[in-house]
Amino acid sequence: MAIRHQKHRGGRDPFPAPPISGLYQKIAMSFIGLTVVIVLAALWFSSVRATVWITPSRESTPINVSMAITRNHADGTLYGRVVQGVFERVQEFQVTKGDAKKVTGVSMGTVRITNTNSQPQALVKTTRLLTNDERLYRISENVTVPAKGTIDVKAYADETGPTFDFTNKQKFTIPGLSDSMQKLVYAESVTPFTGGERNIRVFTQEDADASAKVLQDAILEEAKKTLRANIGEASLSEGTYRTEIVDKNTSATIGDETDAYLMSMKLNVTGVFYAKQDLNAAIQSLVEKSIPKDRKLATAGESMKLSFDVKDVDAANEKANIDVTAEVLTKRTSAEGLVDKTIILGQPIADAQRLIEKINGVESAEIIVKPSWVRRLPTLKDHVTVKVR
Repeated sequence: MAIRHQKHRGGRDPFPAPPISGLYQKIAMSFIGLTVVIVLAALWFSSVRATVWITPSRESTPINVSMAITRNHADGTLYGRVVQGVFERVQEFQVTKGDAKKVTGVSMGTVRITNTNSQPQALVKTTRLLTNDERLYRISENVTVPAKGTIDVKAYADETGPTFDFTNKQKFTIPGLSDSMQKLVYAESVTPFTGGERNIRVFTQEDADASAKVLQDAILEEAKKTLRANIGEASLSEGTYRTEIVDKNTSATIGDETDAYLMSMKLNVTGVFYAKQDLNAAIQSLVEKSIPKDRKLATAGESMKLSFDVKDVDAANEKANIDVTAEVLTKRTSAEGLVDKTIILGQPIADAQRLIEKINGVESAEIIVKPSWVRRLPTLKDHVTVKVR
């Protein structure tokens, strides 16, 4: 059967014409160009690397070590001397804290009586002393003034009140002597006279603690000189001390109203003496072994600030253990945990450097990016390396 071809109405082909070939070319070229850009971007991102060089700050690091000091030098010990003594002292203190209240009393002080006569002069207790302005005082005990000599004696005012107080040197005549003897035997003040008017305050525990500290320091200074003199070895130029209060008393009770009080203290002082050069060498060695693994000395051979605590004293055999705290300057040897990389990813180099230098423990930073023409850090964390100089 024959197939007859019929023309489509309107004179058109039954199928549309294919697209123009130039359009295909444009699409293909655009796709290829986009692919090249993506590949180049991927290559750029994968090729950028950054190295952050950190100069860590020098930090004070306390290092605790212990060592033994003995007179009979043995392995592992340092030669030195361990000496001990008990020292005591009495001292007067003023009550200075709190509100004052004025009270009148008897003015007292010390006078020096001079005898220019060739014979001793006896004076009984309460012998009168008279100033040029006729204020009357009396001596507090019987005395005999040697010929061509002097004697010091306590004296007190004949009446109460502030008019009998003075600080400037005063001369006294002795009215009980004849006029001629008054020219040969006379008195002068050697201390101020006080007590005619006093500012009294409530004696508190704070007063007692403050005066105890002052008194203990004074006794210790005296003990240092005595103990050092006792060892007699100039080569043992340095010393450290341990103190123990054996006894302490005050003439006033907490809550008393007074202007002054006496405090006595007995102090047991142990002195440990050693050669500074030997000790420093021994401590230097111990300190270097004790520095944490992630740190190192900032400067080799740098001087250390040392503090000592004397332990386990055997004064009879001159042995002592001392705990030493050495304040040394150290710096980090590792950057691990120092910088959080996420804060600098993708940042301009200058901004990233400023952020790093704000971190505690960082003295300065330098950032090197490769390729060198790139001015930002990579955005990938594993493309950033942090190192310590």
